Amino acid sequence: MKVARVNVGRIAERIVMNELESRGYHIIDLAYTSKTFANVDFIASKAGQSFNVQVKGTSLRSGARRAVQYGYCTKEIVAGTVPMFNGKTEAALRADVIVLVGVYSPSKYHAVVLPVATAEQAAQTNIGQYYRGTKRDGGVRKENKVYVELEGSPKPRMPVHSDKIRERAVLLAHLDAWDLAAPPQLP
Repeated sequence: MKVARVNVGRIAERIVMNELESRGYHIIDLAYTSKTFANVDFIASKAGQSFNVQVKGTSLRSGARRAVQYGYCTKEIVAGTVPMFNGKTEAALRADVIVLVGVYSPSKYHAVVLPVATAEQAAQTNIGQYYRGTKRDGGVRKENKVYVELEGSPKPRMPVHSDKIRERAVLLAHLDAWDLAAPPQLP
């Protein structure tokens, strides 16, 4: 199966559901229900605890550095009037856990598993550094996906901003952290 922009979201959701099921979680897939669950893709339950999970997937070329994306950044998100996650206020459920998945193929991938507050903070750090700044010519950046490589370039053209270093450290601390009840401690 070829992973492309049109199917990466559903493939990423299935990857995460499979990972959690293999660790003893019971999954309730909400993909085929109403739009009232817009903030949540599925519910994962284990040992009397339930977690509302939202998955964000990005397709990666073979050989590309590990990367993930937080989702699509709108003008309202840049302005700070709407959060990156749980922004659908009319939705019945809110996400507890955000899983960012970089997919090379259905069998080769990496996942960053974050509590929603940590995911929001990391996304806002990225947005603040990139979208809330101006382009070199002074122009405003257009709405687009909020993307981050988990490791920097081995030969960066410019110095790496300290916010980017902290953002990557948080994401790497949560890499493949599949125990939803006990997220890792932040660096």
